Amino acid sequence: MRASRLFHELHLARGDGSYFVRLARSLSLTIRENDYIMAARAIGAGQLQLIAHHVFPNALYALIVVATLYIATAIRTEGEPRR
Repeated sequence: MRASRLFHELHLARGDGSYFVRLARSLSLTIRENDYIMAARAIGAGQLQLIAHHVFPNALYALIVVATLYIATAIRTEGEPRR
């Protein structure tokens, strides 16, 4: 019984993981085209500094919102009676 529940939860998590990866990639590609990224490159900021100070913090907000919605969906899916 316990293994079945674990399998079900892993299946829910695996299905949502690919969406987060695609969303993170699209957000990072969009953010890197902003003017403040170009300005940071012009003054000599490195790739790690750009990612840590500009791309990651700006993408994090959207990822948190989507993760919150997915958690609610997973809870609802898990709570539905099985047929």
